[in-house]
Amino acid sequence: MFMSWESRVSKIFLTVSILTIFLFIGWSIVCNLLTYARSGVFEMNITLNDVTLRDINGSSKNIEYYGNRLVVDDGVGRLTMDDVGIRGRGNMSWLADKKSYKIKLPSKINLFGRQKTNKVALIPNGSDDTFLRNDLAHYIARIIDDEHPVDGDFVDLSVNGEYIGLYYVVSPISIGKNGVDLRDSRGVLAELDNAYCSDEKRWRIIEESGDCIAIMDVVSNNKEALDAEEYFFNSYELFESAVFDGDFERASLYADMDSWAGYYLVGEFAANLDMAVTSLKLYKDGLEDKIHAVMVWDFDWSFGNKNWDDARNPRILMTRYRMLFPEKIDYEADGGSCRFELERGSDEARRLLSPMPCYLVDMPEFRRMVAEIYQNKLQDRRWEILGYIRDKAISIRESAVRDNEKWNKRNFDDEVEYLIWWVNERFDYFDEVMVSY
Repeated sequence: MFMSWESRVSKIFLTVSILTIFLFIGWSIVCNLLTYARSGVFEMNITLNDVTLRDINGSSKNIEYYGNRLVVDDGVGRLTMDDVGIRGRGNMSWLADKKSYKIKLPSKINLFGRQKTNKVALIPNGSDDTFLRNDLAHYIARIIDDEHPVDGDFVDLSVNGEYIGLYYVVSPISIGKNGVDLRDSRGVLAELDNAYCSDEKRWRIIEESGDCIAIMDVVSNNKEALDAEEYFFNSYELFESAVFDGDFERASLYADMDSWAGYYLVGEFAANLDMAVTSLKLYKDGLEDKIHAVMVWDFDWSFGNKNWDDARNPRILMTRYRMLFPEKIDYEADGGSCRFELERGSDEARRLLSPMPCYLVDMPEFRRMVAEIYQNKLQDRRWEILGYIRDKAISIRESAVRDNEKWNKRNFDDEVEYLIWWVNERFDYFDEVMVSY
């Protein structure tokens, strides 16, 4: 039985209408996603429970305030969580006007599509007018090692309806599947922190170097934890002794030298002023494991950001030309050993600076490892990295300009162009020095 002409027209019209509606909905979704991709910034709102942000900022960073509400908008959906904890965090950043915070969620969730976590750090990037240096360092670390345990996202943060600024949200380095995945009951997470180590509950000064190592976390909380800590300190002392003796083979018995070479390379490439001073995360997964170094944490004073001596110069090596030293010492004229600089440095420099990177690069085997990682993993990624900086800058520009106006920071576009120039010049320099390194 044939359909009438009118029925056919009606059916075609209905079909076209339905397709048009679906296309419109689909196009709206795509437009929303593209809008988010252009902005590149999530919205995060915190409603505080019976406390003000002024109260939090004026108290100890270790006091945690509970019962708060967190609302996150990722451009596609909206997430609301109650009974959220908030407290201050950081060292220098906690002393700044724009402060850093730690958020504790009541349960683990896939925040921003990342792996599940219940703890996030809100990094203010207060000293970085591009906001990009921490993110860039993590990006480079993932190029070298795709299992690097840190990744982040940008958010516009508001508290009690007041805009606070542009923040970088990351999960703090911790023990767990989404961080440092330690399986042994005697696994240890520690930190070399010569500036603030003694603020922690458990720490020790390593006798030979004077470095301060703090225990950040352990897998077990019973007697095994004390054994694990003691083994960690003993292993670090043996590692350090071997490095000071220039014995690469013996040092390799106690430490994962690949991870240390990666840590040194990224810190040196970025000219990170915190390298060998603070924020070096270390871990050891049980008594039989070696000590591993986490490549990146806290890189806001890097990539030419601070004008201390020649820190903005892209053609220096940190271990050969120390920023905190009162005298400029010619590395080559002094026999090519940066330990000479440590012996000549000021008392303040010797107190803050760990000699470990300096003594590590005195070993030819270690220098070759660093050069090979650069040549095999980083050297050919110059244009990708420069493009990443530019694309990321475009995606956060609107929020960055808004933040810069609130906190009286420098011109965002000018600072981004300087960062791109610096990284490009750094590649030129490393292409030269890593050939004979």
